[in-house]
Amino acid sequence: MGALLQPEFLAWLERLRVLAGRTPAGSGPGENRSPARGRSAEFAEHREYRPGDDFRQIDWRAWGRLDRLFLKVFLEERDTTISILVDSSASMGAGGPGAPAASAKFDQARRLAAALAWLGLGDLNRVGLGLVGDRLRHWRAPLRGRKQALELFGILESARPEGKTDLTAAMREFSARSKRPGLVVVISDFLQPDGGIQALKALRHRREDLLVAQVLDSSELEPETTGDLNLVDVETGTRRQVTLDSRLLQAYRQALQTLCDELSDWCRAHRCARILVRSDADLQPALLDLLRRGGLLR
Repeated sequence: MGALLQPEFLAWLERLRVLAGRTPAGSGPGENRSPARGRSAEFAEHREYRPGDDFRQIDWRAWGRLDRLFLKVFLEERDTTISILVDSSASMGAGGPGAPAASAKFDQARRLAAALAWLGLGDLNRVGLGLVGDRLRHWRAPLRGRKQALELFGILESARPEGKTDLTAAMREFSARSKRPGLVVVISDFLQPDGGIQALKALRHRREDLLVAQVLDSSELEPETTGDLNLVDVETGTRRQVTLDSRLLQAYRQALQTLCDELSDWCRAHRCARILVRSDADLQPALLDLLRRGGLLR
């Protein structure tokens, strides 16, 4: 059983769902409309009563049988579509200068995607999942219902970081495949010449609401190795001998900071929530920060 399907991880996701609560109604940029409940004749599921819930939706028959309060949750046609796009290019499986190939960054990206999928499905939204690189490599059209989480988790478990990065081409293909606009979450290191901004523009052109999670390895953020190195481009296989000294290290840090700043500035200007997630960081604070900035916490 993969790491995403371990009982400990699922228990953590459920605690996080309770902590996050329901998504609020909204329709502006960066906001996600939650499905209305108790208005449609289509029954969805039961869930435990939480303080602040509409007591009119309590299932009193369930209370009589179980001596616990449960709500009847119904669907309405205007539920939200959430599309989660995860960068699965080779750069997601590698660290920074001097770092060996690693999967910590990609694992963190997959955990983040799994958590968002679980929260979305648990709140009765439709959730789709895509793997992107130089194209849209895999696309699972939106599903609804928490039972569908296992299928999405399986896709994430089987994904491997490989191939080249061209987020712009991938997002254009996604836009052509996606049937209905909604909330799009892009999870990537955004390590390409334009910082992925053109890719985000392609999504914004469709009036998609965007959440952006930039995931970087700790060695990319804080490289310390110096000396003679044989660097290998994990996407092209190109090798280059370099002498990494303090001057070159400072130039690298500045270039990375500039790329991150440009991405952050674009997101701020277009009212898109953006967070930076370290590969070695505790995921819960970063995820809650993304939900809060995106207006998804009640």
